[in-house]
Amino acid sequence: MRSIVKYYFLLLLIIATYYSSAQQLMKTVYDVQKLKTNEDCFIGNPLKNLLNEIGPEIKMVFVDTFDQRVGHSLLIFKFVNRQEQGNYNLAGKR
Repeated sequence: MRSIVKYYFLLLLIIATYYSSAQQLMKTVYDVQKLKTNEDCFIGNPLKNLLNEIGPEIKMVFVDTFDQRVGHSLLIFKFVNRQEQGNYNLAGKR
């Protein structure tokens, strides 16, 4: 009986560990501010770490290079496609 309880507890521990590590920082588009407040976790780390934390599908990406001598560039992720972006622009939204 004790053996069964130990295995059951171990199984629950493994499942809880798996699900707690699989949580994403940004689950919806409205959670974008969480990325800004936790930006220190992503600066200097591979882009893969940031992309793993973004739950909604990224539909467009823009790369904007400011100064190649210094190496600063900007990635803009959009969660809408071109048609939806055009509708937002026509409505005066950004």
